Amino acid sequence: MELTNGERVEGKRFISNIHPSNTLDMVEPGKIRKAYSTRIHNLENTSSVFILNIVLKPKTLKYRNCNIYHYKNPDVWNTLNYNEDNWPLGYALFFPVSRQDEEYAESLTIMAYMKYEDVAPWEFSFHTIPHHRTNRGEGYEDFKSRKAEKLINELEKKNPRTKRQNQIIQYFYSFDLQRLYRH
Repeated sequence: MELTNGERVEGKRFISNIHPSNTLDMVEPGKIRKAYSTRIHNLENTSSVFILNIVLKPKTLKYRNCNIYHYKNPDVWNTLNYNEDNWPLGYALFFPVSRQDEEYAESLTIMAYMKYEDVAPWEFSFHTIPHHRTNRGEGYEDFKSRKAEKLINELEKKNPRTKRQNQIIQYFYSFDLQRLYRH
């Protein structure tokens, strides 16, 4: 593989964090079967997820050796039919295993479906992690903060002590903007 600065990197496997269609566009013609490439290029883009990683105060929430899937409606396959007011219609809650304490959770991860329309204003934006460059603006940060607060509010409905007892030290959010659309 040749990088933009001309440096060549060799390997048997490479991991891509962009849309599969975009990845295939970067592969030398003839290296991938045409039928596979055509099928990927013709797939309809689907949903992605908003991911919220929460750091908890020590010894405030018991560890649960399970994942929790919560839905507001009985139709679990309908979680993408939301609007700004009722998002999220469902979420998945994960308790990562702690190396420090088997009895209490150190963190939580919450994932909720999200549609392309939610991030359409930033379709042609960029964020380069190694260089910490972005052109997405404050609206983008506000959007992510709003989504994070909504997820925390939903979590609090099932676990009312989450905010009241100040179990949350901080949180980080992410979503795969590249999986929601292709250039």
